[in-house]
Amino acid sequence: MRRLYMILLAFTALCCCLSHGCASWRDDVSQVNKKMVKVDGIDISYEEYGQGDVILFVHGFGASAYSWRRVAISLANNGWRCISLDLMGFGCSAKPRDASYTMERQAELIRLFAAAVEIPSVHLVGHSYGGGACLVLLTDLMREDHPRPTIRSLTLADTVCYPQKFPGFIKILRTPLINWMSLNLVPAKTSAKSILELCYYDQDKITEESIIEYAKGPAMPGGHEALVATARNIIPDNMAQLLESYKRIKIPTLIIWGDHDKIIPLEFGKRLAKEIPSASLKVFSDCGHVPQEEFSEKTGEEIRSFLRRLR
Repeated sequence: MRRLYMILLAFTALCCCLSHGCASWRDDVSQVNKKMVKVDGIDISYEEYGQGDVILFVHGFGASAYSWRRVAISLANNGWRCISLDLMGFGCSAKPRDASYTMERQAELIRLFAAAVEIPSVHLVGHSYGGGACLVLLTDLMREDHPRPTIRSLTLADTVCYPQKFPGFIKILRTPLINWMSLNLVPAKTSAKSILELCYYDQDKITEESIIEYAKGPAMPGGHEALVATARNIIPDNMAQLLESYKRIKIPTLIIWGDHDKIIPLEFGKRLAKEIPSASLKVFSDCGHVPQEEFSEKTGEEIRSFLRRLR
């Protein structure tokens, strides 16, 4: 029972990444715009920083644009136009109860989002579940009949990429009744701290600010349903095609991974770097599942150095 309770705590905290406040952490940015655009009938929220070539950031499961805030600000201050979106069902984006929360649908919305905000070419950056959606998008774009944006480069951080055992919080979300308990019975701040401890290697880097931000909870209508539906549909229908496509990715690719990732092991990052011909792998020592949070400055430097070589 104690183990089940701790899993419930951890999962509920992950759900608390559904930030609905959308405010205070942006206050130190001199030029940032919070925007909303309708994409195929879905209101998609996004943050925009700076001017220049476009970098599009995609967050992980249960997270939001908040997770990329420091990296986006750093790159914007060095001559890039940084756009960080909230996937459907997360952050400040719409959470329709009857939507198809598949990875394929999220990938399609990323493509349509690029068209809606008129960015014909992008440097694509994805973390965890969002990285998986980016890989699905690239697979789709390999079909010649598909309208594009042009993906100029790909950066993946601790990304979903191969079949694996579900983490405990995904198993809970996929289990009736237990998922309701996890979403409704655990104090938000306590559970937020618990999940951050799961994601971080260095516990001292967890701030009170991030605990508060991640503890705001799935307060928006449809938030609980979006999480459950996403977990139930988390395996792409075209998994075999997706795995086969890695060897055909020709664009420059940077893979970043924490050496102490408890959610998606480093061995997956090493395997992915071997299968994508153009990929290089950067392993962060003493880092967990969220390098953009735990080592935001170093993550920004690696992405900046990678992209500078492509200009």
